[in-house]
Amino acid sequence: MTRRSLVGLLAAVAFALGVAAWQGSLHWSARNPRPDVVLGVGESVEIDGASYRLDVFDVAPRLPAVADAEEEWVEALDGAMLVRILLTTEIDGPREPRYCDPTAYDAAGRRWDNELLIDVAGTEVYSCDGPSDDPIRPGEPLTVGYVFQVPADAVDTLYVDLSLGYKAGLVRLTR
Repeated sequence: MTRRSLVGLLAAVAFALGVAAWQGSLHWSARNPRPDVVLGVGESVEIDGASYRLDVFDVAPRLPAVADAEEEWVEALDGAMLVRILLTTEIDGPREPRYCDPTAYDAAGRRWDNELLIDVAGTEVYSCDGPSDDPIRPGEPLTVGYVFQVPADAVDTLYVDLSLGYKAGLVRLTR
């Protein structure tokens, strides 16, 4: 093998390793997103013309039901806990619809999506846009609620990532 061929081969291998490392980094960062901000209960942040305040991060085997529900409580399944997130959002002016897509995680990397348990008190609105018949209006705070049902062994390290859209970022909600 000539010196020129060896240099070309080494360059090709280095390029292939660089591409593989870049793809691995993209895969890792997609599976392990880094939040733009971390909010605890009572804390707030303003992002892209909207404010978000974490009001409640409850973890319990049962949560209170809405006033007109058949039962007084909404119960978790055996071995599970219910997690209720309530946040207040407010926009400063007319804008395109925005969404808040929540996902719960634990330290082991397990994930859970929001469950539409509409009988849990406080979670009547589950979109940062507001209900379709009454969208969020500038200057009027809107309480948004989410419920997750997670295994009891997940609650000690549980957090919720709230995706605010492709450009707006990621807010991590913690207890």
